[in-house]
Amino acid sequence: MTARPLHNRLSDAPHVASALQALRRRPRRWLVTGGAGFIGSYLTEVLLAAEQEVIVLDDFSTGQRSNLAEALEPLPLAAASRLEVVHGDVRDRETLDGLVRRSDVVAHHAGRPGVRRSMLDPDGTHDVHVNGFQTLLDSVKVHDVRLLYAASSVSYGTASGLLNREDEEGVPLSPYAAQKAANDLYAAAYRRAYGVRVIGLRHFNVIGPRAPLHGDAVGVLARWMQRARQGQPCEVYGDGRSTRDFVHVGNAVAATVLAATTRNDAAFGRVFNIGSGHATTLLELHGYLTNAWHAAAMSPQPVTPKFLPFRDGDVRHASADVRSARDAFGYHPVVGLEEAVADTLAWFKAQAVPPNGKTSFTQPSAATP
Repeated sequence: MTARPLHNRLSDAPHVASALQALRRRPRRWLVTGGAGFIGSYLTEVLLAAEQEVIVLDDFSTGQRSNLAEALEPLPLAAASRLEVVHGDVRDRETLDGLVRRSDVVAHHAGRPGVRRSMLDPDGTHDVHVNGFQTLLDSVKVHDVRLLYAASSVSYGTASGLLNREDEEGVPLSPYAAQKAANDLYAAAYRRAYGVRVIGLRHFNVIGPRAPLHGDAVGVLARWMQRARQGQPCEVYGDGRSTRDFVHVGNAVAATVLAATTRNDAAFGRVFNIGSGHATTLLELHGYLTNAWHAAAMSPQPVTPKFLPFRDGDVRHASADVRSARDAFGYHPVVGLEEAVADTLAWFKAQAVPPNGKTSFTQPSAATP
């Protein structure tokens, strides 16, 4: 990442800086499942910078060891001594229970991301997302550990309106959406039945450096950047007026830190929107990318979008009303969209290009995250 290290940027925001200071005063041991992934590796970086101990559990089917190397790069050498990396599966009860027993906080980011993957393999994705999550809930119940888990805006499904509210959910439109919605129900039930200290963070469209460039989890911005580099048009599914809430990865990390340090008992057992709070059309996003591409002096320039039919499982509008997260634990975005696009592009510019100049997209793997 060419911009300032994320932990420094988050420290510029008083509300996040206060939470990071609370962590430094009383260091904790964190278990980050999927910690070699996109959001997980940034969370690991920020926690290590805040002098926490971190255990990363990842099976590296989608996570990358290079993400962890990037996470350590801006930190003092001593930070590596506080990082433990375990190659394992979140569904392995014995391994998971042993790690949870040693932890004070669990941040759950392991999964098989992507609607398309769930459409092709609903059984496999259910096993990871639902059975794996229940295994984790059982473990944190026994060991009385706070759990923060990554929920998803796809759970809103058919919900109408430009801004999604937590109390106005629709019908899920894909197996992935149903699996994520099931996690929210399980979390609420475990809070009521067993008093588990669990908080769901419902991420919207997270963008930023280290976002996946291959596989089924590639987001629209990453896909467009790769096509623009090849001189191909950016593919837009639908008319370009569908809206999304594109949120910098730093905001997702900030929300996790704030939720981990909240003393508000009313936050437990609930799921909260984590986004920018703004609806952005795909055409507007294309404009941001074009401006950033020009500012970065990259060529060829992004060309006029190519419009394709709407895809099954896609929703028309998905943007976050973030007032509940603000009221519960003080969340509000730190990094805006223009900066997020520029950050992502600066990182992408530094990535190696295959010899043929083309990027291959792999089919979903049968491996677990």
